[in-house]
Amino acid sequence: MEREKFLQDLQKKIVNCPVLAEKSRHFIREEDVILLSTPNIGKQVKPELRVYQQVGDLGLFLFNDALLVATLTFKFVPFQRLVQRNYKFQACVALKKLRVENLADSKYVKNAFTIVSPKRLWLCQAYSWDQKFQWISVLESSITAALEKS
Repeated sequence: MEREKFLQDLQKKIVNCPVLAEKSRHFIREEDVILLSTPNIGKQVKPELRVYQQVGDLGLFLFNDALLVATLTFKFVPFQRLVQRNYKFQACVALKKLRVENLADSKYVKNAFTIVSPKRLWLCQAYSWDQKFQWISVLESSITAALEKS
């Protein structure tokens, strides 16, 4: 009962979110990350010399069977110290079809990793090394568990 209430609340929090309450689904972790982009320069530039720019923010919601990706926007309330977070649904990918790759730190980017799905690639940056390490560890173990379950 509590799990279903939590999933309903989460579904209301994300604009255009599909139904999250499935029989065997449970929530594992939520993480906010920076969405990066690299200029379209091809493969001729070595990875350690590539320049990245922030193009937005993402909310990542990890479940035992899927990863939900949402665009994160902030709304600042005038004359108050209140920041409202708004999430808009972007994609929901089955963990069995997902891959996470670490990006080595360089002069131009720190704490970055990629999330690769069959149709999409997200280049993300965590706010700290600890956040990146924890997120990649949890995501990799969830992917492994999902693959073993099938």
